[in-house]
Amino acid sequence: MHPVRSTLPVLALLLFWTAGCGGSPAGWLREPPLPEALAELDGNVRTRIEEAAARVRQAPEPVEAWGELGKLYEAVGLRLQAIACYEQAQLRVPGDPKWWYRSGVCRGRMQDMGGAIRDMQRVIELEPSYAPAYYRRGACALDDGDLELAQESFRAATRVTPEFMGGWVGLARVHLLRDENEEALALLEAQAARDPKDPVVTKLLRSAQVQAGIEPGAAVEAAAAQEEGDLPAGVFWLDPWQVELAAYRLEPESHRISRMIGRGEADLVIAQLEERRRAEPRETEFLPQLAEAYFQVGRGQEARETYRALLELEPDNIPARLGLARFQEASGFPHLAIEWLDQILAIDPSFGPAWAAKGSILVRGEQYEQALPVLRRAVELDQRIPQVWVDLGNAQMLTKDWAAAITSFENYLAEVPDDPEARISLARVLAKNDELDRAEAELERARALEHDRDGRIEEVERLIERGRARREKRKDV
Repeated sequence: MHPVRSTLPVLALLLFWTAGCGGSPAGWLREPPLPEALAELDGNVRTRIEEAAARVRQAPEPVEAWGELGKLYEAVGLRLQAIACYEQAQLRVPGDPKWWYRSGVCRGRMQDMGGAIRDMQRVIELEPSYAPAYYRRGACALDDGDLELAQESFRAATRVTPEFMGGWVGLARVHLLRDENEEALALLEAQAARDPKDPVVTKLLRSAQVQAGIEPGAAVEAAAAQEEGDLPAGVFWLDPWQVELAAYRLEPESHRISRMIGRGEADLVIAQLEERRRAEPRETEFLPQLAEAYFQVGRGQEARETYRALLELEPDNIPARLGLARFQEASGFPHLAIEWLDQILAIDPSFGPAWAAKGSILVRGEQYEQALPVLRRAVELDQRIPQVWVDLGNAQMLTKDWAAAITSFENYLAEVPDDPEARISLARVLAKNDELDRAEAELERARALEHDRDGRIEEVERLIERGRARREKRKDV
């Protein structure tokens, strides 16, 4: 068996929320939810959150402050806290569809498809002419395996706003899942004619052409290589309520530094941060970024020394330990990496990224039985790292828990649908679980994404053939 290749998860903070109840009507809060690890956030983000939370405390009855804090949380990825704020907004103004829309978007990104669908249904009841709500309900239904609701939602989007591209693209996805290639191609080609460079349309058109046995043209290949976001920014995907969130998006200093490193400007970042270190020798906030910059340019010893200096200033610092764990893993000493991760879990047993990193190391070390409880705990605590589902699926597959592995790979592919290796692994476990038709369908999707370079698709094909042969023998008996 071939597990899907994985990488050590990037640094991510698991943030929980706490809230108290006031004396207002049932369910109303007067105290805003705050992440427990607020002090560990980027300074700019932390300041904005503290200021917005203070406005809630000053005036907890009106909806405005709750909505502002919720949007800020959502913009920086703290979706549990965002939902808590949006629920308060819903209690205060239950007839405003925007708060249900915002919570539905958050739930969808947290893979709570049932909750997202319910929220979007409420939006549709309150504002039946808002096409993006139908589109998002359809997308969640599609991820939930409900093709009928997905098709109904996408068709409704095309009726209420024919120029909104999401409804047509959603219908094409449904056709592709039903192997209705001609119908899918007709829809996608019509949308590509409207905007030849739309990244969602061109990626899906390429997949549809491959699935239909058509060689994609150079223009489609080039356009499909573009990056895409949640919804494209083009005029045909206009989502005014989502655009409103842009004003709350922040660019923490750490993000700016990461982008500079990615552009090959690590030397500029290092010089800047080293100067700051000389000027502020007791300041620790920027040291993880300095260590990361060292690590990215291959100055591993300096990265390690920077992390250790951070631990001298803050003995319980979690990012430093996570960085040292990654350093040991990259250096070929996974057992030392696990020691650092265990220290993190002793400090904060609820820190999901440490569980995820430890489980990933155990899977790569072929310690599948030991990895299972670790990865299950990682998933319980933090579902924002898609790779955790791959590692869990690999461990379940290689311990022959086929049904559980199916669920894990499906959860991963809901986030990363164009990963051919995960598609092949899902096809394998479906075949092992005697779900042969579904296995063949997944194999078709894998073929549309890549050529069978290492023979894995052919191997699963043989597995499916043997399964069908066993069925025939059982019939004969």
